[in-house]
Amino acid sequence: AVDMAVQAALNLFREHANDPALLREAVTFRDLLQRFAVTPRIHQNMLTAQDPFALDTTVSNITELNEIGARYGNPGMVLALQVSMSTRPGPVIDLDRKMRARREHILRDAGGLRMPTVWLVPLFEDEEAVRNIPAYCEHLWDYALQSRRAGQETPDRFAEMIAEIFIAG
Repeated sequence: AVDMAVQAALNLFREHANDPALLREAVTFRDLLQRFAVTPRIHQNMLTAQDPFALDTTVSNITELNEIGARYGNPGMVLALQVSMSTRPGPVIDLDRKMRARREHILRDAGGLRMPTVWLVPLFEDEEAVRNIPAYCEHLWDYALQSRRAGQETPDRFAEMIAEIFIAG
């Protein structure tokens, strides 16, 4: 139902895109927290580096952006995080654990705050990585089975974690 409403709004905007009154109204819209969403990218090597600074900072920054947005009416400023040069599922699993733990910590402290989970988008960029996608996804499925909440089905947990896979090139 939400997708239909968004599509209807977009169609209406397209129909009236040349209307001067609409354009004047659009340029005065100043609520930046409701104007955009960000999809950052992190390289898999940064997830596996000996120094966890890049990973910890990325998790902290993303959850902080979503927390600030949620406090001011836009609970989903960062909805997904791309992991470039994905070749092994372990780093994405570790990233998911850290993202979930940080989000749950914020939600415990913030009460009724609405903050979405952040989807992880593995980005496969070479031929061998693409060939290994089935095995990669099988590991993620096993993790989804192991990490689901009581009463949560494995497909729902998997979909909560991975929205898409991205094959580049």
